[in-house]
Amino acid sequence: MNPKPCYRCVYLALGILAGCLIAAGCSEDHPSGNNEREQTALIQVPLGKAQKAIQPVFYEAVGTIQPETGATVSAQVMGQVESVHFEEGQRVKQGDILVRIDAKKVSAGFDEAKAGLKAAHQAKRAAEASHKAAQASANLAEATYKRYKALLETESISRQEFDQVEAAWKQASAALEQSRFMNQAAQEQVRQAEAALAAAESGFHDTIVRAPYDAVATTKLVEAGDLAAPGTPLFKLEKIGALEAQVILPEAHIGSISVGDPVFVVIESQTAAPVEGKIKSIDPAGDPASRSFQVKVSLLQTEGLRSGMFARVRIPIGEAGLILIPKTAVVRHGELEGVFIIDEKQTARFRLIRTGRVFGEKIEVLSGLQEDEVYVESPDHRIGVGVKVAK
Repeated sequence: MNPKPCYRCVYLALGILAGCLIAAGCSEDHPSGNNEREQTALIQVPLGKAQKAIQPVFYEAVGTIQPETGATVSAQVMGQVESVHFEEGQRVKQGDILVRIDAKKVSAGFDEAKAGLKAAHQAKRAAEASHKAAQASANLAEATYKRYKALLETESISRQEFDQVEAAWKQASAALEQSRFMNQAAQEQVRQAEAALAAAESGFHDTIVRAPYDAVATTKLVEAGDLAAPGTPLFKLEKIGALEAQVILPEAHIGSISVGDPVFVVIESQTAAPVEGKIKSIDPAGDPASRSFQVKVSLLQTEGLRSGMFARVRIPIGEAGLILIPKTAVVRHGELEGVFIIDEKQTARFRLIRTGRVFGEKIEVLSGLQEDEVYVESPDHRIGVGVKVAK
């Protein structure tokens, strides 16, 4: 089994190597015995002391820019597409005609519905007239029945005569009840015919497909001559001026945010400053497989921002003490990064460091530099390993 590598030894060796390179580069113009390591004069250079600064801690959630409002406009009627009035990428205004569908079949249905309503009204009028006649007959039969009943009690008429009048009254009452039912049925038929006509009229209007709001036509799905049917997609639209970033946030950070919190969104394809946004919604239920939640961030309208772009949303999750130093203090040799520190003997020493995030003109030091250590803020050609520096 191979022994584990000693990372401290590796970093020490790299530091010594880098220091030797720097020292050699700074002393090439000085003869042996008269280099910077042997000088007694102290060099005046700007120094800084490593201090921890409280900075907000951000989690960068990656996601995609999406429209806040998007729709697929579909056909509502059957018919051949007569014309398509917009192309992909064009802007449309609310009410603009997107597609016209042949209205011949729909128009025939509309005419049929109008004829059906007319017939229903005629049947209703006939039923009403029949009901009135039946009502009159029933009233007469009832009056005759009551009169004959009184005559029967005084034995002025025979029982047979009374039975005939009673039968006529019952028959008139039954006819009245039937006419009432027929009248109600005729009224219901009129209501059904009116509904059919309204549906046919709506279908007639649906042959002209309009934009529901100001939008960009992102996808055209039909051409003139295509056959449209109810549900056939015609256009995909994205509402103008309403974009959002949809990102996934781990369960560990979901408690750090609330709806309405301000955030900054970095668009990878844009070199401009981050876009301001606000947390619009947080899914109440997370994905049980990844233990994460979808978060939607509404964005301010920004020139050049388009749906589908890759975005990084910087979500604040707390604060931390960070060691920040000027970016000018960092000396780079290939992939190595380091700083010149000044020890208690006022001597410059080169030390490898590991850097992190950039905050304006300062950079975070993750390792290699301790709090209260003194470093050179802007090392120049005079600085090398072993050089004496005035504090």
